[in-house]
Amino acid sequence: MFSSYWRHMGWGQPAALNNVVHYVYAQHGTGSDAGDIYYIRSTDGGVTFSVPLKLNTDSGTAKQWQPNLSVSPTGTVFATWYDTRNGGSCTKGVNTPCYQMFSRESTEDGVTWQADMPLSDVISPLPAQPDPGIVACYAGDYDYGSAQATAHYTSWVDGRVAINSTQQQDAFTDHQTVGTPSPAPTASPSPTATATASPTPTPPICIWSAGPDMPSVGVRLVGAFFPANGKFYEMGGRSSDVAGSDFTHPFEYDPSTNTWTTKSASYPDNQVNNMACGALTVSGTPYIYCVGGSAAGATTATARVFL
Repeated sequence: MFSSYWRHMGWGQPAALNNVVHYVYAQHGTGSDAGDIYYIRSTDGGVTFSVPLKLNTDSGTAKQWQPNLSVSPTGTVFATWYDTRNGGSCTKGVNTPCYQMFSRESTEDGVTWQADMPLSDVISPLPAQPDPGIVACYAGDYDYGSAQATAHYTSWVDGRVAINSTQQQDAFTDHQTVGTPSPAPTASPSPTATATASPTPTPPICIWSAGPDMPSVGVRLVGAFFPANGKFYEMGGRSSDVAGSDFTHPFEYDPSTNTWTTKSASYPDNQVNNMACGALTVSGTPYIYCVGGSAAGATTATARVFL
């Protein structure tokens, strides 16, 4: 995408709650449409899935890509993606409007959806990455959604800030409060129906504060919140880009004590970088499931699942 600038192969993000599995992903649209965002839903723990629902409702050939997803403990689902429908003038490092973050929310556990709408308040230029120590095409690789009972959180690559007259890659974040049901929502099984009501506008940017350091410096980990015990887990990853530096145990964060712990459980293999992980309850028992992954220094990836 954008002449090999954006390394994206269509994968999305899963989320799960109470045996309902949600998945959002990108795929090539009709004709010259480079990408659209789709959502599928399973009510039997991932054994079967619904007919895909196209979440972006624009009628042109604007690009949509790299979605992320979160589900809150109250059953609201929130999808976010990159979208060029309001921009489309994309020249790397130049201050012209290229893309904006769009989102769509379901207040009924993915059964129906409100209208899609902009999440970010600026149409971002396509940012340059002149730092030779950073691979520019990794932009957005680790955008993941998270949720609490009252809000959904997301982050993205943004190019609104210029340094030495060149737009630069920066990480921006925002959140969406849990909304109210739409009077005429879109049903998930239908890939063409469109919601008519407008959800609550995006609230101000949330405030972050410093927490304790993790047990190790790490890259390519993925976070997973475990509602059963109220703790947060960093799954997989590695301490550097050197072969053999893969982590072999999960890291656990306890909000009640504001501390990290290295767990004794070992991963089944070292293919633990760039995984997708989420909490899922099966037959009344909660688990953290992890999908895919690769090893430090390896050129192949795995499709296995572990819990």
